[in-house]
Amino acid sequence: MDTIKKTGLVALAVFIVAVSVIILTISALTGKGDEPVKEEQDTAKTTTTATEPTQDEIVAPFEISISSGAPTIAVGDQTVLSAVLTPAQPRVKVCWYSEDTNVVVVTTDGIATGVSEGSAQLKVVCINVDEKNPEYSLPSATYSISVVAATGETGNQVIYDRPPRGNQDLIVVNTSSQLSASYTPTVKQVPESIPATKVCYLTPEALQAYTEMLAAFKKANVGDVYIISAYRSYKKQSELFTEQIKIFTDQGYDEASAREAAMTTVNPPGCSEHQLGLTIDLSTDGTTQHDFGSLAQGKWFLNNAHRYGFILRYPADKVSITGIAYEPWHYRYVGVEHANYIYSHDLCLEEYIQLQ
Repeated sequence: MDTIKKTGLVALAVFIVAVSVIILTISALTGKGDEPVKEEQDTAKTTTTATEPTQDEIVAPFEISISSGAPTIAVGDQTVLSAVLTPAQPRVKVCWYSEDTNVVVVTTDGIATGVSEGSAQLKVVCINVDEKNPEYSLPSATYSISVVAATGETGNQVIYDRPPRGNQDLIVVNTSSQLSASYTPTVKQVPESIPATKVCYLTPEALQAYTEMLAAFKKANVGDVYIISAYRSYKKQSELFTEQIKIFTDQGYDEASAREAAMTTVNPPGCSEHQLGLTIDLSTDGTTQHDFGSLAQGKWFLNNAHRYGFILRYPADKVSITGIAYEPWHYRYVGVEHANYIYSHDLCLEEYIQLQ
């Protein structure tokens, strides 16, 4: 019996050794094992890194074309221009400017307004916002637009009643009538109870009038509104204008051309009404809204602001007189008497101060 047990154990041992030899032989022939697997993993990682896009592949060559916009508009009318980049370029934005602002003015985002009869070339350029890959071709495109006489009579009405006293004392601020760098009004900080996107300042009388107007606006329950800009110093205006010029010089414009292009969207220092401390820019979402006039909030201010001494400073049908594109968000405090007269007679400030 002992002999049988010993024979069984020996046979089992021989079997185990044979199986181990077979396993080792198979492993050697197939090349599988811990270390080779690790090498494959390292190789895979190296391959992934090597195939990441290079800078030249990030921004492909593209073209720019103009897809919409009326070729003919009337004085005071507007058209919205749209530029299409093919293929789309998320790291590029477009900027419009007019080569003849005496005929057509245009905002950087493509809202063109007829100023006087004639024709003008509008140009759209690409601005590179890709910091990682700044060197590549930036195409541009031009668009010809004609301006014809307005069909309705605007700005030529006869005024039979005399305006309130002091109308000629109201200050008009523009490129022809500039404020000095030393002009600094007395202003108060707009309290936190008044919605604003930043710390703002107004003259005491303008602030009081806006406080009363805002209370009436809230009672009307037509939505929210924010002040996005109010008093702006000469120095601040200079900084904004310089920044706008740089946008164009960075695209290869000479200094004179860059300055002219910048003036279509930002007033030079001394030429902005905001320096008076009497002006507010309004918004429903904290941004400059070219459609503000079509919103419920914009319509309310258009129809009620004069009751509190404010006027829409740059109406769409007065562009040929003000020289400024339609700004439905821009309101100027002139006092209740003056505002009521301006509103009821459909005037702009330039027309009003000329009345005797």
